[in-house]
Amino acid sequence: MAPGDTVFALGGRFPSAMRVATRVRGRLGVQPKLGDAFRAPELSAFAALLGARRTSDPT
Repeated sequence: MAPGDTVFALGGRFPSAMRVATRVRGRLGVQPKLGDAFRAPELSAFAALLGARRTSDPT
């Protein structure tokens, strides 16, 4: 897995996405939205999107 890989090229499927969402929420405290993988399919962009959401969320 590399930062430029896309979720879909890595075999992204709904059950896998649910596991990733659960892990992200548990480790980062931010809940990925359903469309995030489409808005930012590259792993580096997906991480940046979640990081920005995490830092902008006051909770």
